[in-house]
Amino acid sequence: MDGISSHTIKKRKMDMISGRTTKKRNLDRISALPDSVLRHILSFLPTKTAVSTSVLSRRWRYLWQHLRDFDFDLDLEQNPEEYDEEEAFMFFAEFISQVLARRRDRDTHTFRLSCSYNTDEDLHCDRFLNDWIHSVIGPHLQQFHVFLYPDPIPDSTYSDPSPCYNFPAGIFSCSSLVSLTLDGLISIENISSVRLPALRTLKVCIDGALRIDKILSGCPVLEELTLDFIVRNVSPKIIVPNSLKRLKIDTDCRFPSFTHMRTRQEVEIEIDTPALEYLSVSFSNSVRGFTVNNLHNVVDAWLDVRVLRYKGADHLLRLLKALDRAKCLQLSCSTMQLILCAPTFEFPKFNLRLRVPCFNSSLMINLLHNCPALKVFKIYNSHWKTLTEPIRYPSHWTPPTSVPNCLISHLKEIEFEAYEGSKDELAFIDFVLKIGLVLETVTVHLDWLEREMGKKEIKYNITTELCAMQRGSNVCRIVIK
Repeated sequence: MDGISSHTIKKRKMDMISGRTTKKRNLDRISALPDSVLRHILSFLPTKTAVSTSVLSRRWRYLWQHLRDFDFDLDLEQNPEEYDEEEAFMFFAEFISQVLARRRDRDTHTFRLSCSYNTDEDLHCDRFLNDWIHSVIGPHLQQFHVFLYPDPIPDSTYSDPSPCYNFPAGIFSCSSLVSLTLDGLISIENISSVRLPALRTLKVCIDGALRIDKILSGCPVLEELTLDFIVRNVSPKIIVPNSLKRLKIDTDCRFPSFTHMRTRQEVEIEIDTPALEYLSVSFSNSVRGFTVNNLHNVVDAWLDVRVLRYKGADHLLRLLKALDRAKCLQLSCSTMQLILCAPTFEFPKFNLRLRVPCFNSSLMINLLHNCPALKVFKIYNSHWKTLTEPIRYPSHWTPPTSVPNCLISHLKEIEFEAYEGSKDELAFIDFVLKIGLVLETVTVHLDWLEREMGKKEIKYNITTELCAMQRGSNVCRIVIK
């Protein structure tokens, strides 16, 4: 080639080859990582996705067989028309069986399963479940989570409960287990002993029989416990471990009407947990006794008491007194209604943060009087409209005879959601703005008006009225959202 030396041509060829190699290397940097790193990456993926990487190249063909973490999820909504429910389960079951049979590393660390449960003999659902569970139980299993939902899923909560899978007792003797979740159509009956010395997180939300007393007795270091059950299926008394840091208890939430009609069984719950930091309690008439002690370290609490007035007030008052040092307290609509229906109800002295779901001016003033160190007060008015019964105790503003101490010395922030601009609400806001000497922010949510036709003018009028109010604090600002 005229004008181009052989040295230049050779150099260009070398640059082209080098460029292709660099581009190819840049395109597949992940494959160049060590096997241990690639297996770690695959462990964060659903197992179906991890197995599908075997078609990428020879480099990836057998990597999935070294997985120690498995996540199987039968999602019928992904391909609702491709298979019927029985065919989908059979394909799903065959896939799990093949994956577990072909794995090269038998030490399972994590096993998560979410699928339907059907008692049809042709599906052999119990046999599949038993085989899978027994194959992953071992000395290295740390995370075990099983979710079994009805097939088909009931259209209404008024449906009778479906038959439940009797869970193998072997999982309750797994000494390495750190986290355990059993959710759905599961029954726990045939367990002679429980030994879970390393278990720190337990979530049991089942529809079948539950020997919770036996299970908890074998969890000496348990820190987080979630119980969601039907009272007719559990032990008559539940004593939660004193090692807990987080506790959530919900009774009779799955089939409320079924439970109400067919059982008169009651349960007693005992909580004595000096290390507890978070508490969520939701219970109905089926709770006979509620004993609480040593809740002084609870920071955040949620109370949902769905009981008859004459039964629930004592339980609620006992809980509130035990939570007198909580920094954040949330009360459900049913709890607030119980308070409104109890004229002699006396509030313990809370501090720092309180949230309530509805508005009643006399109740608000009563709360403020009994929270002398309250700093943040949040009123969630929107959920009040979801009550099934009308309020029989309407609220009318009456100026208080004395000023709550928190308004003078501590209360810095008030937030009011779904503010409607009623005379009662307006008078309350006007009062706290005038008396609140250390108030910094009063936030009022009017965003619901933007979704209502022809309400923009109402929003403007409410905003103008609020912003014109006199304020006792020189730094207080009103925020409209």
